[in-house]
Amino acid sequence: KIMMQVSSLYRAEWGVGSAGFSSIRASMASILARDGPLGFFKGNSAVVARVAPYAAIQFTAFDMYHQNVHAAIGALRGRRDRA
Repeated sequence: KIMMQVSSLYRAEWGVGSAGFSSIRASMASILARDGPLGFFKGNSAVVARVAPYAAIQFTAFDMYHQNVHAAIGALRGRRDRA
């Protein structure tokens, strides 16, 4: 997908026509022929480096929020049962 979006930047380098990649199949064939199977993962480490800290913080925050909400609900139910 990204290669099709930026294909105009790489037309001469990739040896494709003036229209860039004409389809996903054409772009996949070109990537496979040029870079092999690992070409499909080019640039993935940058995405992982960007997403991993966000995901770790979100996972931790959700777990803490979940515990606090359940503790608060339990405390409210305890007060209601005593009254």
